[in-house]
Amino acid sequence: MICNGIRFRLVAAFVALALLVGAGTALAGFFASERIGAYLVEWHVSPIMDMLIEAEERAWRAEDDGGRPLYYGSDLAAGLKMRFYVGKQLEHEWAELPDGIHFQDEGSGFLLLRTGDHIRYALEGGTGQRMELRSGMIRSLLVCIGVGLVAATLTAVILSHRLSAPLVTLTRAVRQRGMPSGLARDLPPLPSCRNPYEVRVLTEAIAAHERALYAYAFRESCFTGDVSHELRTPLTVLQGGLEILELHAARRAEDASLRPLVERMSRTVADMSATVRALLLLARDPEHMELESVDMAAMLREAAGRRGVSLSCDGAPSIVLHTQRELAATVVRNLLENALHYSEDGRAEMRMHAEGFEVSNRGRIPADVDIFERGVRAAAPRSNGVTPAGSGLGLSLVLRICRRLGWGISCRGDEATTTFSVTFKGGGEQGEAPEE
Repeated sequence: MICNGIRFRLVAAFVALALLVGAGTALAGFFASERIGAYLVEWHVSPIMDMLIEAEERAWRAEDDGGRPLYYGSDLAAGLKMRFYVGKQLEHEWAELPDGIHFQDEGSGFLLLRTGDHIRYALEGGTGQRMELRSGMIRSLLVCIGVGLVAATLTAVILSHRLSAPLVTLTRAVRQRGMPSGLARDLPPLPSCRNPYEVRVLTEAIAAHERALYAYAFRESCFTGDVSHELRTPLTVLQGGLEILELHAARRAEDASLRPLVERMSRTVADMSATVRALLLLARDPEHMELESVDMAAMLREAAGRRGVSLSCDGAPSIVLHTQRELAATVVRNLLENALHYSEDGRAEMRMHAEGFEVSNRGRIPADVDIFERGVRAAAPRSNGVTPAGSGLGLSLVLRICRRLGWGISCRGDEATTTFSVTFKGGGEQGEAPEE
C-alpha cells in the first residue's frame, strides 16, 4: 500500500508538472503570437497607410491649384480591397481609440488609426490568413501539450516503478520474515543488492533495529526463564519446610503462638509461587498458552473464603470459561489483595454475575492517578491519616493478564467506594450453580 501510494504520487506529480509547464508554455506562446501577429499586420499596412495619406494630400493640392487630381486615398484603398477614411468620415466610436492597430470581428479585421497635421486618418481591412495561422498555432500547441503529457506520464510510470521496486522488495522481505528461533544472528539478511543509496540506508537501519530488538527480546526471555527456574526451587523448599513447621506447631501446645505466623508465611510463599508461574505464562507466546475449562464461580467462591471478604451472586450462575487457570486465579487474587490492602475498614466485597465479577472496597482513588500504570499506587490516605504502602505492580499485572486473556477491566469510584469490574469477553458457558 505504501509503495502504491508513492507510485501514485510520483505519477501525479509528473503529470501535474507537465500540465503546468504545458499550460504556461501555451499561454506564453499564445500571447507572444498575438503580439507578433499584431506587429506583422501593422508592419504590413503602415506603408500602405503612408501611401494613402500622401495620395490624399496630393489630390488636395492638385484640387487647390485648379488641376485635376489623379487619385484620392479612398480610390487607391478600394483597389486594395480596403477602406480609407479621412476626418469626419471616421465612425463616432473610433474617436476614443488611440492611434495604432486595432483588431475587429474577433481578429478577422483590422483598423489602423493615425493623426497627422490635426487630421485623423483610418484604414480598415481584413487580416487575410491571420485567423487560419492562429488556429493552426493553437492546434500545434495543444498537440505539443498532449504529447508532453503522454511523455511525462510514461516517464513517471517508468521512474516510479524503478524507484519503488526496491521498496516493494524490502517491504515483502520484512513481511515474510518470521520470528528467529535463537539469537539475532539467526535472522536472514535483508535484500540490499543494487539498491539506491536511500533504500540501502533504510535497509541497514531496519536490520540494525531488528537485531537490537531480537537481542533484547532474547535477553528478556533468558532472564525470565533463568529467574523463574532459580526461584521455583527455593520457593518449593520453603513451602515444604513451612508445611512441616506448621505441622509441628499444631502438635505442640507451646508453639501454638507461632501458628498464625507460620500460616501467614505459607500464604505468602504460595502467593509468590503463583506470581512466578503467572509471570512465566505471560512471558510465553499467546499461541503456546495452554487453555482449559475453568469454573470461575468456584474460583470466586474459594477466593471469597478469606477473612474480610463477602460474596454476592446475581442469580448464582456457574460460569465455565475456556481460559488459563493460573492467570485467571492471579487476576482474582491480586484484585482481592489490592482491595483488602487499601480498604479503610479492612473489608472487600465481591459480586459475581453472568458477564464477569466486581471487587469493591471502602476507599477512593485520586482523580489524577492512572491506577493501572506500572509503579503507580493510590496514595490517598485513609480516614485515620495513614497512607497504605505498596509497590504499584499488582494492578498493572492484572491489566496485562486481562489483555492476554481477552478480558475487559475498568475502575470506577466516588468519594466513598472504589469498584473494579472484570468482564469475560470470550468463550464463557453459563449454567446452574453447583450445589454446595
